[in-house]
Amino acid sequence: NFSAMPVACTVSGLNVGVNNYNAAGVDTTTITVYKNQAATSMSCSVTTNGNSTSCRDVTHTFSVAGGDSISLAFVETNANPFNKVTIELVCQ
Repeated sequence: NFSAMPVACTVSGLNVGVNNYNAAGVDTTTITVYKNQAATSMSCSVTTNGNSTSCRDVTHTFSVAGGDSISLAFVETNANPFNKVTIELVCQ
């Protein structure tokens, strides 16, 4: 799935929060931002083990035009501990 950008802007930040809300277990979650179905350099990873943690990527930026598609992908190293993943993109 994707979201179509309503206006042109510069995506300048990725904020991710991950909460390991079930049984504790080591898990690394990596979030990557895609523009028009191609991976951008904007990503971050967090490791949980019965806790909550967060990460930010404000180093990598990219421009979007109105109508560009933006999607997010995540990969986990362990499927057993259930995580709630919250993602925010900053577009200025």
